Amino acid sequence: MALFRWRGHYDQPAIALSLVTIGWQLPLILAATDPGEQWLLPATLPMALLAAFSLPTLKRAVVNLIDWFAVMLFSLFGFAIWAYWLAFLTGWPPRMARSVSQLTPGLLVQWSLVDVLIALLASAAWILLVQWRISRRPPVIWRAVVLSSGGLCLAWFLLMTIWLPVFNERNTFRGVANALAMQIGHDAPCLNSRDLGLAERASIGYFARIRFDDTSGDCRYLLVQDRGAMASGDAPAEAGWQLLWEGRRRPNHDERFRLYRRAGGG
Repeated sequence: MALFRWRGHYDQPAIALSLVTIGWQLPLILAATDPGEQWLLPATLPMALLAAFSLPTLKRAVVNLIDWFAVMLFSLFGFAIWAYWLAFLTGWPPRMARSVSQLTPGLLVQWSLVDVLIALLASAAWILLVQWRISRRPPVIWRAVVLSSGGLCLAWFLLMTIWLPVFNERNTFRGVANALAMQIGHDAPCLNSRDLGLAERASIGYFARIRFDDTSGDCRYLLVQDRGAMASGDAPAEAGWQLLWEGRRRPNHDERFRLYRRAGGG
């Protein structure tokens, strides 16, 4: 929309700089041999800058539509986050509590007073923001995005406070990393990997204090990550390697990690 609204003004510094930045990043994204979100992240800033220049051109009806959509969406989202958390905490309503417990089977209910207070403050701030925006109708350039941005902040605060223990239990690689460290011990200067995601590599390397080196052919151990249907089948044999361990995160059955030791490496 910004490109269409500001057509004929592409020589302006803000527009030209954003277009040039996106232009030289696009070939890099298309030529990437390992596609992933890390290649798209550098383009988000110039794209956001272009999007910001479309705000002054929005009609009042469109702005009001965006505002009411944001109010309904994020208010409902915030209510649902609180409702499911209370169900997880109290066990009522049973159906909601059961659906949450399936995310992290066996997780003990735990909460922090500080986290609850921060979540309550974020919820109160959202209510005040909605009241201010609807009653005042401020004539500022950013009024079209203030409620949407505030709703995203509300969701982030709620998820990163009262729901953080659940997300940590479901997504952490601490258990996998500890199991790997027990198998490898302290005698492995490096570890080869295959099909291992960047997030998995960073998390396992942090918790297990393992150094990954896929360029070295002298590493005694190889870590392989299986996804989807491959994670449920038998571990395939690797020529020159001996299967030492396999495991997965407890709630995730669509992935599997296989640790191999070089045959004859002791």
